Amino acid sequence: MRLNQFDVDAAIVDLDGTMIDTLDDFCAALNGMLAELPAPFATQRVDRQQVSNLVGKGSEHLITCILDLADNKSSATNSGVSKQSPDEVHALYEQAWSSYQDKATSFL
Repeated sequence: MRLNQFDVDAAIVDLDGTMIDTLDDFCAALNGMLAELPAPFATQRVDRQQVSNLVGKGSEHLITCILDLADNKSSATNSGVSKQSPDEVHALYEQAWSSYQDKATSFL
């Protein structure tokens, strides 16, 4: 039996940069996520190089690392701003995840 036609209802593609350069989309979604978080995270931004070192290990890893990176940058660049405790950063994860999902899906 020869198939002349494919019956495909859907295709799932993982756009982590393997087939398409989506690094700018990651940066925009992550920076949008940071902007919606409370200070000191709201004033922090990530760039292509920082994000490129973190993609490919899942969204949970990416968001956790971005929160830690933003917290470290904030405490290093703003005198008088202390680094958040791990519990404080972890408490922001759900808000960050929700915001990231909203931003990331806006590119689809």
